[in-house]
Amino acid sequence: MQPLSPRLMRTYSIIADKRGQRPASCAEVDCVNWRNGWITAIDPSWRNGDGTVTGEHQLAYLRADDRPHTEQTRGDVVVEFVYPPGVDCFHRHVTTDDRPELYVRRRGVPGRLTDPYIHRTPEDWAEDLAENQEKLDRLVD
Repeated sequence: MQPLSPRLMRTYSIIADKRGQRPASCAEVDCVNWRNGWITAIDPSWRNGDGTVTGEHQLAYLRADDRPHTEQTRGDVVVEFVYPPGVDCFHRHVTTDDRPELYVRRRGVPGRLTDPYIHRTPEDWAEDLAENQEKLDRLVD
């Protein structure tokens, strides 16, 4: 069988619009730390490789933060910050604005795609993909 010209090939993709992403609260994304609470443990004697970040810096940051927590010492060194359920964590969550994905068929191969066609529904896209696979199966047989 001769290789197909890239212009005869089809590439199928599902594209999510990243512009539809926005910052989200822990409650919106059902964050496990927000739901269950969490503990952050800091060793004040810790230093990163170049000494620009230290355990003392981390302690100062957490102590200045206004999130409700309790502080306890474990052993002689480690300080634990205990955050109860319902407190937003430190992670920057994102969510989508519920914009629908785009179900796209293009002619060509990645890097040389042309003639985009956007299907109206995921079912139409899946049917087109299946029909294309059947055509390929017939060519191979």
